[in-house]
Amino acid sequence: MRRFMDVMENRGELRTGLGPSRAVDIMSAINRHEVFLALTVESGWSVEGYKAWTYAMLARQLLNDREAAAAVAPGSSATAGLSFNAALRDLPV
Repeated sequence: MRRFMDVMENRGELRTGLGPSRAVDIMSAINRHEVFLALTVESGWSVEGYKAWTYAMLARQLLNDREAAAAVAPGSSATAGLSFNAALRDLPV
């Protein structure tokens, strides 16, 4: 993950002021199995709803505002063909 975040930083894709180490921390926290279980088992979310939320959270936390908004916009080419595309439309903006 660190190398991936280094590449994103070099391309200017990370949120301004967010370094690769902190980006990895955020990604690791959001992707924890405890979060998955809490939302799907304990709260009754669908797996597709969880995937959509995870994608949107990571986009909003890691990317600059313009890129994040484009990534989660309804009908975005970034999500075309992904299993959670429809669930993404149901998330609050």
